[in-house]
Amino acid sequence: MTSDQCGTGLFCNFGIGRCESNVQCADDPSLCPMSSEVHCVMCLEPQICDPETFEPLPYGAEGTPIYTHLERTSQPMIRLASGDRARWTDAPCPCGRTYPRLPDGLYGRFDDMIIVRGENIYPSAIEDTLRAIEGFGGEFRVIVSRRETMDELLVRAEAAAHVTDAPALEALRVRMRERLRARLGVHPIVEIVAQGTMSRTEFKARRVIDDRDLYRHALDQKEA
Repeated sequence: MTSDQCGTGLFCNFGIGRCESNVQCADDPSLCPMSSEVHCVMCLEPQICDPETFEPLPYGAEGTPIYTHLERTSQPMIRLASGDRARWTDAPCPCGRTYPRLPDGLYGRFDDMIIVRGENIYPSAIEDTLRAIEGFGGEFRVIVSRRETMDELLVRAEAAAHVTDAPALEALRVRMRERLRARLGVHPIVEIVAQGTMSRTEFKARRVIDDRDLYRHALDQKEA
């Protein structure tokens, strides 16, 4: 509405430490800064670094953005790690900007990561996959458990209100399972529930339940 009334484009930008860190590419029609292509703001001296060692990574690599801003004399920012997940490139952009850019935007956080059967699993990757599937009802939960020596990943997802008959629900479950397997690298168990079954939340952390500690505690009690 604002774009129509003012006769201008509408773009997203976002920042860190009260500084603008990235701006949406003018050639990207998406309005979501978490998935759209963005250009780095060069006054922040951006780097993509290893999330463990914070050593700079080459273009094309995935890591966490680190920003340095020395122009603010009252509040300098020296190698501030954002904790976000991103991949950067210096390849030419159709919009004409020559700044390094994040072609996939910021698509997760390293502190959200859970490890299942040796694979790094990000709740944001599960959410992105489910929301791209026709018939998804909008809410989900991720339950990580352990049975004997193997981790299990259960994704419980709502079906859209119009998906009600058994064949359609089974087809939706299979589609979700295969898309998640391809994205995550593990074979999840998928359960479909009716829309409205789960309470709504805007916090990704509340969608993830890791009960492996309960399993370990039970083993410790048994051995004691």
